[in-house]
Amino acid sequence: MVLRNVAVMKFGRNQYGLIHEYTLQDHRKQKISALYDEIVKQNVDKRNYYEAVAPNWMEMQVSCHVG
Repeated sequence: MVLRNVAVMKFGRNQYGLIHEYTLQDHRKQKISALYDEIVKQNVDKRNYYEAVAPNWMEMQVSCHVG
């Protein structure tokens, strides 16, 4: 069975970010938050869509739009 957990982050000029999590298990949230932080550090000044797939976390998919 493949479980997909999807989280969407949207950033504006005056906000750090709004994170919406779907079907995320509590014990996974800490690891997923670390992945969010890494995406933010790498992409905070860009204006595109990014996806990061982590197969070890049952193919959790993170999509974020920075801009």
